Amino acid sequence: MPRKRSEKKRFTADEIRCLSTFNEVASVRENRISFTIDFRKELYGVWLQDPSPGAIRQVMMDHGIPVRMLGRIVFKDISKNFREHGCPVVETGGYKNSSAYFTTVEGNQRLLDSGLFIRSKNGRVAFSPDFMQQLWEAWPEQPIIDGIRKAGLDPDDVGYHRIYTLYRDFKARSSAAGNGDGNSSDHSGHPKGKLPAPRISQKLIDAFQDHPCIRYLSAARCTFEDAFLNEASLLFPEMTIDEIFTVFELDPALLTPTRRYKLQNTLGYWKTGDARLPVADSDLALRIEMNRAAAMEHVLEKGFTARKPMTARLSAGSRKAYCEWLKDYPTDASLGYSRRKLLKAAGISPSCYYAILKNEEYGNNALKREEQDAADADLIREVMAYKGFRKGTRQVYMQMKRITGKQFSIRKIRRLKRKFGISSGIREAHTSRKAMRELVERNRRPNELKRTFRLHRPGEVVLSDVTYLDYGELDHDGKRKRAYLSPAMDSVDGNLLSFAMSGSNDLMLALRTLEDVSNAGYGEGVLYHTDQGILYLQDSFQQRAAELGFVQSMSKRGNSQDNSPCEVLHGNFKQEVDYLSCKDEEELRVLLKEYETYYNNERPQWGRGRMTPAEYRKHLDSMTPAERDAYIAREQERYDAMKARAVEKAVERARTLGVTGVSDKGEA
Repeated sequence: MPRKRSEKKRFTADEIRCLSTFNEVASVRENRISFTIDFRKELYGVWLQDPSPGAIRQVMMDHGIPVRMLGRIVFKDISKNFREHGCPVVETGGYKNSSAYFTTVEGNQRLLDSGLFIRSKNGRVAFSPDFMQQLWEAWPEQPIIDGIRKAGLDPDDVGYHRIYTLYRDFKARSSAAGNGDGNSSDHSGHPKGKLPAPRISQKLIDAFQDHPCIRYLSAARCTFEDAFLNEASLLFPEMTIDEIFTVFELDPALLTPTRRYKLQNTLGYWKTGDARLPVADSDLALRIEMNRAAAMEHVLEKGFTARKPMTARLSAGSRKAYCEWLKDYPTDASLGYSRRKLLKAAGISPSCYYAILKNEEYGNNALKREEQDAADADLIREVMAYKGFRKGTRQVYMQMKRITGKQFSIRKIRRLKRKFGISSGIREAHTSRKAMRELVERNRRPNELKRTFRLHRPGEVVLSDVTYLDYGELDHDGKRKRAYLSPAMDSVDGNLLSFAMSGSNDLMLALRTLEDVSNAGYGEGVLYHTDQGILYLQDSFQQRAAELGFVQSMSKRGNSQDNSPCEVLHGNFKQEVDYLSCKDEEELRVLLKEYETYYNNERPQWGRGRMTPAEYRKHLDSMTPAERDAYIAREQERYDAMKARAVEKAVERARTLGVTGVSDKGEA
């Protein structure tokens, strides 16, 4: 008797664990299974040759996927998606076309511009009559997709579903012409009128009228005995319809595509009964029996042996479900596929098989652990609710024995709190802080500069940082307006390359500074040194810096000396400029522009030979090689002296804090 049709296959927990072990399966849930993009493309390639759920089923069987677990509705859904949407292109289940006719706006426009496509009355982009006739005249010797490429079009723009639809129409036209029904076609290539249903020839009727597998046979109808359906359903998961017909000495020509689909549908839902083909003393019956024996050998070899490596990886619950399924699998010792042979092909020893079926508790350990964890979590909640005071993990651990009479380890308490979402509200991890820590760990860059501010040539190192400027009159809350200044300077000659200002300390400010530096002629290979501020850790900032050719360098966290020239610049500006008197942001911008010009061209610096940054740049560029070497030697001496002072301060600070075992080199 056929099974009652279910609306949707639902997977059990054991089936989910089993299906998840296959590389072709991307994800599986109780009510849904999805496959990887590569596997779906492979399915689509086979489906183009045979657009039916049976072809999809066969590919899955070739990959060892247990198709009985999936249910027939899965193959129908995949075939339907291919028919409606075309080739899959993204991992999450997307397809080449968003509908049956349209690809993208740009793709459709390219088709219309070619002159080979037209826009129909309903707004769809379709093949022009001339182009369709050209493809029809070359078909089937020239596939449609090759004709499209010869015309200089991209099949992706045309859309694989649109191509498939045209192929289906051509096939219908060809069948109509072959049957001589006289039907003509309109300009779009669609045949006019309904095509006559294919009929079974009288030759086939005469040959198979008395076949033991066939109940009724006529030119328009073919039905099968229940005994045949019982036997064929045992082979169907692992064999195609044509292969099954060969086993039972039937001609596949008895089935039109529609009847073939209906038979696949019937076998997919058929519940095996007791009816068997009658034992007859004839050559046909003998051949069928021999073919059935060989077919069952093939099923065992192809199906169960392919799943044999999977059996060793099954969990206890999945192994129990597998054995239950094997118990219901029909066997026939007379044909050579006994229960013992079946178990051998499946990779399970008979003793293990019968022990698993006998033990009702087998595979329930995971369920028991879940139940025990839930009970233990209730004890933790009881401790946390005691007298209404909040308790952290340590308090729960210390008070549990006294309150509940039971004791868990502190690691178990933490695990159960995470698993069941139990929160005490005490010292909970702050989401934003956690995100910041993850951002720092992911995007932090090493300190490539290491305070060698002057041991380079001009144009090789840029320093940048952000500071805030409070300006204007006090408001009724005693606060001033606030702006943010983001300077960028050459570490060698001290020239200001950017003096950007914004009312917000946001990413746009850092990006604008970066663009100013790039516009000043700095780029490929230049070291861009900053602190570990969140602006410089953003993916978009680092991506733009890389596009401009900069190499990022960052100070150690909390160490302002690693970017001391910028800190000095901030201090000098705030001491020398009366920005507090600015009334609005525009007035502050004018003041900053004036100071930038003054700083670069008129303000001398003691550490740079009492020259302005512009003069010092010219001075360095005019040096001979010998003068350059002498300059580098002097700067190296200054750098070494600075490092020595830093070590002395570190040693003194460590000894003040009581750290023992510290050498004069600052080493512990």
